[in-house]
Amino acid sequence: GITTTFHNSLNSLRKLGRHVQIGMPLGAHQNVNLPLLELIYSRQLQISGSRGLSASSFTPLISLIKAGKIDASALITKKIALSDITSALTDMDGYSGAGVSIITDFQT
Repeated sequence: GITTTFHNSLNSLRKLGRHVQIGMPLGAHQNVNLPLLELIYSRQLQISGSRGLSASSFTPLISLIKAGKIDASALITKKIALSDITSALTDMDGYSGAGVSIITDFQT
């Protein structure tokens, strides 16, 4: 989501390359200038965006984590109780850094 990373990604693509932007750039990184003729059209690049997984993708992803095929522990930056979910959702209105918050006392 950082503008410099976005530009570096586009500049590293070969002709007919594809950039996939995952997540939402915030603050000063929301709007970027693109040299459309020189970069996008002349090299025929594709830019796609995604805000996250569809609901149908969560079950297979969680199965991979449970099976130990994906180690997601490095992504977890905050553990919260279910009783603190309201403040955690309010915190999502502002950028607080990279990482994932998980609910620690959720019963399945």
